[in-house]
Amino acid sequence: MQVAGNVASDMAIASLEYAMSVLDTRLIVVLGHEQCGAVAASVKNEALSGKMNYLVEKIKPALAKVEPTNNNFYHAAVIANIQYQAEILQQKSKILSQLIDKSQIKIVRHVYDIDTGKVTTIA
Repeated sequence: MQVAGNVASDMAIASLEYAMSVLDTRLIVVLGHEQCGAVAASVKNEALSGKMNYLVEKIKPALAKVEPTNNNFYHAAVIANIQYQAEILQQKSKILSQLIDKSQIKIVRHVYDIDTGKVTTIA
């Protein structure tokens, strides 16, 4: 499932719970990307129109984990959002958390560089 800003919304979590517990899927990939407009809007604290502002509000907590002195704040924000949304999946879903604890599923985190096509694993 692909969602803008990697946001772990209730709908996304419900879909993942179904995939993991009913369809026997074993891997969740949280894949962020460089040049992410939702992260950029969050960094700039821009209000977006319509329901898009939901993305900004759900990404903002990830920014608190980025050092303000970071030379590449935007890149660090993309990484922080990937990490944060992966954590939210486990915090907001008892089903996913239990499956992870039992080593029945795994969440991996990656960042995609649009310019180079390179995908990098995040620890």
